[in-house]
Amino acid sequence: MLSASCLQCPGEGEHKIREFMSYERSQPSYRPDERHCIYGMDADLIFLGLTTHEINICILRENVLSTKNCDANDMPFCLTHICLLREYIDLEFAELKQSLPFGYSLEKLVDDWVFMAYLLGNDFIPHLPNMHIHAESLLVLWDTYKVVIPHLDGYLTNYGQINLKRFHQYISELSKFDMEWFRENEEGNKWIKGKHGERMANELETLGQRKKAPEADALVNFFGDDDDDDDIDDAEDEPVPKFKLKSMSLEHTDQSYVIDEFSELGLEDEKPEQEEQDDEDEASSGEDEHIEYRMHRRNYYQSKLQIDIDTSEGENLLNELVRDYIRMLQWIMFYYYSAVADWDFFYHYHYAPFALDLPLFTKQFLQMEQKLNWCDFNQQSKPVLPFTQQLLIFPPASAYLVPEIFRDLMTSLDSPLAKYFPLSYETDLNGKQASWESVVLIPFLDKMLLVNSMQPLLTDLSPSEEERNVHGSHLMYRCPNLQETDCRLLTAKVPASFYREHVLRDMTRIEQIYAMPCRRIDPRFPSLNRMGFTFDIRPIGVQVRQFVAFIVNLESV
Repeated sequence: MLSASCLQCPGEGEHKIREFMSYERSQPSYRPDERHCIYGMDADLIFLGLTTHEINICILRENVLSTKNCDANDMPFCLTHICLLREYIDLEFAELKQSLPFGYSLEKLVDDWVFMAYLLGNDFIPHLPNMHIHAESLLVLWDTYKVVIPHLDGYLTNYGQINLKRFHQYISELSKFDMEWFRENEEGNKWIKGKHGERMANELETLGQRKKAPEADALVNFFGDDDDDDDIDDAEDEPVPKFKLKSMSLEHTDQSYVIDEFSELGLEDEKPEQEEQDDEDEASSGEDEHIEYRMHRRNYYQSKLQIDIDTSEGENLLNELVRDYIRMLQWIMFYYYSAVADWDFFYHYHYAPFALDLPLFTKQFLQMEQKLNWCDFNQQSKPVLPFTQQLLIFPPASAYLVPEIFRDLMTSLDSPLAKYFPLSYETDLNGKQASWESVVLIPFLDKMLLVNSMQPLLTDLSPSEEERNVHGSHLMYRCPNLQETDCRLLTAKVPASFYREHVLRDMTRIEQIYAMPCRRIDPRFPSLNRMGFTFDIRPIGVQVRQFVAFIVNLESV
């Protein structure tokens, strides 16, 4: 059987595959040891593969480092086996097997592992400030998890649903990283100023600042280019220290709601008595440090998000920012584990709040967690039509791809949508290293304004364009015997929403799959468990593109 999903079926291709797999799993004929191979270039497929909880699944993609001058017949491929990644995750968190009061489950650990990665950003949400993959922030997330999870009453997530109370405790511990990062980063900046003078300090301060992207670079900056090593910026990122869990004090902050939450966040001063006898110079230095951090935090919100957190209006705006960020995290979990919770929902900001601010507001939603009012998505929403979707995502340089009657909406200076399709715009590295990772600072398109602007033009569509501007169906092909034409193979048309509506949601079945001990890795798939080995977690040299770095990694021997 072959299931083909056309471009007129709403949704991303990899998630259509995910929905189809989930539908198949709900059938009585489901085979726990079924083998799967997904082809695609998106690294997001790895997370998708993990969320299926299928063990015999692999991801096939071209080796992007070797495809530039490669003949198609000689193109090398990468094959990523999810079963091996699951085993590595199991080894990474092996220490928890003896310390968890509620029992160790690799399946639920994998869910939490995927969830934590969202905090570093993806297609739907920006990364937390100062948290970057290249700066080993994954280790920060994992180390925090190892510290916090033994003191909780369960995992952070439960079959795609965030447990807000546990997440509140996790993010409270993670928020300490902001202060640690700032403290050590400031120490480095002061050393540079003293050692190399103001010139180098000024260069450091300009890293990650906004820059103009001319029209000629619009496509590269808009879409990015994973294959182009020339896109890597020469500037190095701000230094991020190795994560440490230390006590901190925020007694000098001017935010009253921060002061009220000392004990809840674990940020109260727990210094030994001898440290209380520090001389006045050290006390003054500590006070200056907190003042500097307060200014750093205030400047971030003012410059990045135009929020003045020193005002009551700013506090309300910050509250909305944090609420939308946490709701977006839950939307993503629903998207990966079941289906689209709300077709209209998206994160309305270019930047994320500080980790420090997340727990100061999650507590407001704890009492609403049972009713899920904190993630009140509109489940009755519907996907837009194909041409509307194209205008939602295309830049003006791609206007030639849409029907001619809509092109002026994207290119004319008199268009009601003109401000959403600028010819030039600003970008912000925001701590990243490569230009294609930059934040593209264009306003978010008003969907209703777009729909209303397109509506009068729909009557001018040609018959063929009208046929294209509808939601299509999945096509089912079966070939019990050899057939001569593909039209004779087509056996059914399945509505575009069919698999999505039939995603496995029966909790009894889901729990059975999570707890299924009989699933075995196919003999043709690799597994560490078929050999004797030892493992160690330590810094080793890893080369990514032209960069060589020593990062903490798990090495098996």
